[in-house]
Amino acid sequence: MGDFARKLIRAVPALPYIGLGLWFAWAALAFGSTAWLSESEPNGMNIGIMFMLSSLGCSLGLIAGAVRPQFAQPFLTRRWLLLLAGAASSLSCVVIVLAGPFYLQALFPPAAIWPLGRACAFLSGLGFAPLLLKSGALYSSLVPRRAILYSSLSTLIAVSIYYIVVGSPSWQPVAGGPSLAGSIGFCVLPLATAACAALGELTECDQDKTARPPFSFAKLCLVIFVFSLVAAAIRALVVVPSPLAVTIAGMKPVMLARIVMALAFALMAVELDAGRLNFGKLYSLIMVVVVVLVACCPLAEGAASILSWVITFMANFLEFILWCILAFVVYQKKLSPTAVFGWGFGLFTLGSSIGWVFGVFGLPSLETVIDPTILYLALASMVLIGSVVVFSERDFGSLFESHDVAQPTLDEILDYDIMRGAANSEEGERRFGRALESIGTAALLTRRESDVLRCLAMGYDGGMIAKELGISWHTVRTHTTNVYAKLGVHSKREVIELVDARVRSLGE
Repeated sequence: MGDFARKLIRAVPALPYIGLGLWFAWAALAFGSTAWLSESEPNGMNIGIMFMLSSLGCSLGLIAGAVRPQFAQPFLTRRWLLLLAGAASSLSCVVIVLAGPFYLQALFPPAAIWPLGRACAFLSGLGFAPLLLKSGALYSSLVPRRAILYSSLSTLIAVSIYYIVVGSPSWQPVAGGPSLAGSIGFCVLPLATAACAALGELTECDQDKTARPPFSFAKLCLVIFVFSLVAAAIRALVVVPSPLAVTIAGMKPVMLARIVMALAFALMAVELDAGRLNFGKLYSLIMVVVVVLVACCPLAEGAASILSWVITFMANFLEFILWCILAFVVYQKKLSPTAVFGWGFGLFTLGSSIGWVFGVFGLPSLETVIDPTILYLALASMVLIGSVVVFSERDFGSLFESHDVAQPTLDEILDYDIMRGAANSEEGERRFGRALESIGTAALLTRRESDVLRCLAMGYDGGMIAKELGISWHTVRTHTTNVYAKLGVHSKREVIELVDARVRSLGE
């Protein structure tokens, strides 16, 4: 990395992580605006085709990275490959704009141009796959609270870009064609996403990259796939037949709601204690709301579009939650981010693509032969069964269950930023040091065990301790076991409570 890039990162540490926000912004422009469309579009069919093919390309790229990590790994370590993927996606977007009725279709028969536009829609999503894998790896290296904070920042950036582009003067290079601001945003954002992600550096530590995710992770992926399929099908029913003005009008309150969501999560990441950051309850809430909304679709009649956009927001909400959960799983269990994000986010995106196809071609036909009430109850039941039977709120416990003394629990990793701030002041640092010294002396800890004790009291996990002390993961695990035995505790949380109690006693 050049000196300028290093200075840039030092000035704006969040820069490599906002690539996620640029992808969010591109998706909002591509699937919820007229950024790349001409005024002659009668409805949202081309948005639907773009969504289906781009999401399919992205999902296949993500899943391929999970199945064959050796193919995805170079994109995580070689910046030029990442930039090449972003450039390919941007070039595909340029061709998509040119494939409209006022450019290439004016020179060639539409039948010859349409296949080119469809192929580029698929390639635009495929190019984003390595960018998302790199972003996932970057987020997985963050302390969880910071991952939440940067995810919130990315959402706010995405909404800001969306409103800037949609609200810009609609100057058109060709009368009746897409606006200049919309075309620039649509075509430049993929390369900008790659540029941000390429600035991030991944440091390797002694992590078990070959370990398999727990079985509960597979169940989560299955439920996420079903949820995204149903949510996308409901949205497709409204977007595809409606005028584009209806789509834009529906997207605006969704984006405003995402602002509120992002601000709420940013506040939680900074202010709340770990016990109140309950992602399991949020997951259950989203599932219950969507089940009720889908079941009510046949009764909505005139309000069907409102229900559709509420479901769209809930899907965005779950997408945000899913991104954070995947980062937490990698961080806690030291798994391969390529495998976890490839399967988790890949199946979410694949479900969205298949759901859109089902919403456009399947649901309308089924409504003619099956009572709509029964049909939508069946869809709602699919989500309900998944969220109650397959992967429920209780399964979050098994997803983050720890069988290793050096491996923290979910509550512990969500507490990290707060714990690290415990010894910030000079007086607090002195008391903290004296507390550790007295505890270590009384327990007859060795010098290295005392070093591990200090790291544990600061909230570090096994991988962080290994990097901090320059020792292996297995050595950390051995020292941690010895520290627990000598102190008579069974978890890092008990170590922290013991040290905190000693610090308070020294301050009295």
